[in-house]
Amino acid sequence: DNINSIGHRVAAAMEQMEPTATSPSCQETTMDPNLIDFTLVTQSNMERFWVMNRHCQRWRGPISVAIMTRNTVGKSTKEDLMAKLENMGCQTNKISLQVVQETAMSRKDYPVNTLRNLAMSAVQTSHMMYVDMDFWVSTELYDLLLTQHVRQQLAHDPKLAVVIPAFQLSPDTNCQPNCTAVYKDRMPSTPSDIQNLQHVTATTRGNKTLPAVGMFEIHTNPTGHNTTNYNAWFRQTPGSLLSIPCFHSGVYEPYVALRYCEQLPPRFPEQFTGYGKNKISWIWHLRRLGYVFQQLGGAFVVHFPHEHSKSKQRWNVRAE
Repeated sequence: DNINSIGHRVAAAMEQMEPTATSPSCQETTMDPNLIDFTLVTQSNMERFWVMNRHCQRWRGPISVAIMTRNTVGKSTKEDLMAKLENMGCQTNKISLQVVQETAMSRKDYPVNTLRNLAMSAVQTSHMMYVDMDFWVSTELYDLLLTQHVRQQLAHDPKLAVVIPAFQLSPDTNCQPNCTAVYKDRMPSTPSDIQNLQHVTATTRGNKTLPAVGMFEIHTNPTGHNTTNYNAWFRQTPGSLLSIPCFHSGVYEPYVALRYCEQLPPRFPEQFTGYGKNKISWIWHLRRLGYVFQQLGGAFVVHFPHEHSKSKQRWNVRAE
């Protein structure tokens, strides 16, 4: 179970990256489990900003978000977005918002890792949970991370990465023309929703019938998440942790909750832009630094179906 040689070289180069200057201080000794709290870290452009409504509904803790906007008129862009968040029902006193103006270069190659680092730099809690904007967290994720057992394990090991299994809602051609509304209603929020949707079918392009929910990218990139033990997850007690002793693939890229302080975790490598390998390289780095991975029972993230970004369309063309 070795990281492949390319990943080794990338991770070695990334070790030279500086820690975030505003990070909370690290503690060499075991920290008090009762002091552990989590910030949800995410990033997006304006096209997916509306999803913040769902994050605010499902995550009760602090949120740090970096948004790339095209609005260059006036001086109140950040204030306008905070007002929109308030109108969505978000508790704005729990939200740290970083706004970046789009440039011609960033319009072509979306600076995903730069935005991730920007959002991460505003974290003020002991731990963080990273998720991309188009992944909705389950309603119990925050509370399960705060259970005493999980807190004790995280307090004991600053290099424990808690894996949150990733699911996807299958696109359904039967919902035309208003698929977005159908998907919003169908998005699962609890493990029982996941189980129920496995008995619901969706018709994809080519008239293939699939379960309405399944492992993320199960048909297009199965090695991206199949190291997570989904069969065991369905049997796990909520709040329990199950060890992931070995990666089955060098392209495994789970969403994780982990310690946040001056030295940890490493920054996302900003040379990666657009679509492809930008999070995998970060996971490689975590492994090289000696992180251990354990999956959390009773919680998940789930992908909201949408059209492929231009970056992913270009990636798919190159892959062919």
